[in-house]
Amino acid sequence: MGIETAIAGAAVGSALIGSSAAKKSAKAQSKAAGQAADVSQAQYEQTREDQLPFLEAGYGATNRLNELLGITDKSFANFNAGAYLNSNPDAKAY
Repeated sequence: MGIETAIAGAAVGSALIGSSAAKKSAKAQSKAAGQAADVSQAQYEQTREDQLPFLEAGYGATNRLNELLGITDKSFANFNAGAYLNSNPDAKAY
């Protein structure tokens, strides 16, 4: 009976160690996924910020083209994309 008890004890101990390792691995994987998402979000926000001057220039150019074509709608004449995105975080997320 001593050998069976030792084998059973070893099996339980091994299962506990394996369970602990699996939990640690899952935590590490979850943390890494969160960090990757944070990096991706930061890259996206930097790209948006970098492209904002060109976006605003495009609005200005579109207004001038509209004037040359005789289109009188001035709805974008004073549009400030940066202010719009700052006041509408849901639009900034896309």
